[in-house]
Formats: sequence, C-alpha cells, structure tokens
Amino acid sequence: MPRPSARQVPLRRLESVVAARQDAAALRYLLGDDDSSEDDMDAHHLAAPREDRWKSMLYDSTLLNETEFLENFRLERGAFFRFVELVKADSVLVTNERCPFRCGAELHMLVLLKCLDSYGNDSTWSKQAQFLSLGKGTNGGYLHRASAALLALESSTLAWPDGSERIQIAFVNCVEKVDVVERDQQNLRECWTRLVTVPRTLTKEVGTPINPCSAELPHLVYPLVGWILLLR
Repeated sequence: MPRPSARQVPLRRLESVVAARQDAAALRYLLGDDDSSEDDMDAHHLAAPREDRWKSMLYDSTLLNETEFLENFRLERGAFFRFVELVKADSVLVTNERCPFRCGAELHMLVLLKCLDSYGNDSTWSKQAQFLSLGKGTNGGYLHRASAALLALESSTLAWPDGSERIQIAFVNCVEKVDVVERDQQNLRECWTRLVTVPRTLTKEVGTPINPCSAELPHLVYPLVGWILLLR
C-alpha cells in the first residue's frame, strides 16, 4: 500500500475536521437546542498543540530535578547532552521528508535510556511510551534507531590492545597475560576462575610468569591482583 504524500496527510486531517463540524452543525439545527460547547467548536482554529512532555522533563528542572532525572535515565543532564553530541550526526537519526520522525537525537536517546533503566512491568513499550507521551507503536522505532546509533560508536570509543601493547602494559610480577577471546565458550567460567586465583601453595620464584590456565594448578583459592584480559 503506497504511503500518503506530505501534502495528503494535512489535507486528510482538515477533511476530517470539516466533516465533524458539519455533523455537529446538522445535529444542532435538527434538535433546535443550544449547544454548550458551540463556542468551543467554533474556536477550533485557535487550538494549539500541547508542549511535548519529554521536552519538559529534559529542560524543565521543576518537573524533573537533577536527582529524579538521574533516577529515570541513569545519566546526569550534562552527561546526557554530551552523549547526544556523539550520536546526533548519525545518518540513522537524521529525518527526511519521505519518512519524518520528530525531535531528533534527544528523544531517541531518552527512549533508549528509559528502556535500559526499566525492568518488570515498566519494561513494556506501552509503559515507556506513556512516560514520554509517545505512541506505543512508535516507541519501538525510536529504540531500534537509537540502538543502531549507539553501536556505531564502538569503533571510535572502544580500544583493544594488540599483542605488543599488552606486553608493554602488563604489570611486573603479574600473572601471565592471557587472551581468552578464542577459547571455548563453554569453558569461559572455568578460565575466569583460574585467571583470578592462584594455588594455595605457590612455589615459583618471584618474577616468573604463571600460566593460570595450566593443568598444574588443580586447587585455586587465593586472589592475585593483575591486569586480566577476558572478552572483547
């Protein structure tokens, strides 16, 4: 089914308003009774859309103070605006005439953070949309676009040292540097246990690297502080 054009959408809305006013006028004429809401209906053109609730929560500190904003979105206001600066230029958040959506990066990030903060019955799209005064059918679209913009930051914000860098960063007298990215996924729990513990009787000389994944360490009880690499 083809989508209506940008011109057809307001025309259809105006047609529905005109039809409603015609029906109301016909009923008043047939019943011959004064309508208490007649003046309000005649002043329909003076109505203005209400202010978006999410804007009030974002910019009006009397509606949500700093503590309440942090509780609902897990970020301080200043940190939130810095977060928006990182993603606002992403193409997935830039609207176009054929597929318009409102409010850009700010609302998208509010939807994402509210989703991450919610749990239990509050994690449903309808509850989150009601909190931000959105349609529950549009909440999913905002969430998917915001997630895509956030994941696009991975290459520019997360760094993983290569082999030579890990040798330079390693601590003196620490456990041997172990990269377990390619290990069997089923044995990750066992590998983690061996990485963070050492045997009850440690006999190796100081300064000698210890392989924590070796079968020579059957009983592992004491934690050893060090730089441990696990997963990407």
